[in-house]
Amino acid sequence: MTGLMHFDTPENVQVAYQPAGLGTRFLAHLIDQVMVTVIMVFTVVLLLVGAFSLASFRDLVKSWEFDPDTVDPQVLGSIIIAFIVLLMGLLNLVYYTLSELLMRGQTLGKRCCSLRVVKSNGFAIDKGSLLVRNLFRVLDQWPPVWAVPIFSRTSQRLGDMVAGTLVVVDEKPTLGAVRSELMGRKALEAEFRFDSKALERLTDSDVTAIEQLLERWKDIAPVERTKFADRLVTALATKCESDQPDQTLHRTFLEDLLAAKLRRETRRLN
Repeated sequence: MTGLMHFDTPENVQVAYQPAGLGTRFLAHLIDQVMVTVIMVFTVVLLLVGAFSLASFRDLVKSWEFDPDTVDPQVLGSIIIAFIVLLMGLLNLVYYTLSELLMRGQTLGKRCCSLRVVKSNGFAIDKGSLLVRNLFRVLDQWPPVWAVPIFSRTSQRLGDMVAGTLVVVDEKPTLGAVRSELMGRKALEAEFRFDSKALERLTDSDVTAIEQLLERWKDIAPVERTKFADRLVTALATKCESDQPDQTLHRTFLEDLLAAKLRRETRRLN
């Protein structure tokens, strides 16, 4: 198991990730390949049913002159294999790209194995990097390239290296005291209000930064705490397009923002 990797957010909060091991990645890949195979079979069946439902296609098939003695089994087998490989490659590209785009760096296999794709600098994956890493799956399936993750310190495959991405363990954070308290806070109790668009702009790193500061609020020296909170609140208020709160209300602002984010996530899960 590779060691933790630490990244600094723009708010100067350090976030740690555990790179995924080869065994876990293989299991996630196996689950995803089962899903892709099921989709492929379903797609082929739909195509055949749709084609044979057309009278013109049935007439075309009847017009074919098929003589088994003149058909080279190797040629026919090569055509079938080529079709399967082409379809499988296309479905892989669509499946992985759409899944990781819609599920924020996860596929069904990765979710089952608690894995997630992030940028190699620790931030959430972007569309361009996501597309590049999945296009490189064509090369990553070439046997000599299978050895690349073995020699990679972070178990990156070739596509990850080119796209600047990393597969990490998606550990669910333990429910801290601050989170437990704020999850029960009602919206009517908030002094600062945030709409859904503002909350959507918050990243996992932002939430971690807020939670870590609130958890350590009493342990940080007042001067350092004020400096840190000022920098964090300024960045978050700008991101949420909210008015900059007075310095005396920094903690209230952070608590209301985190509580609103937690309420929104709870509604989405339910």
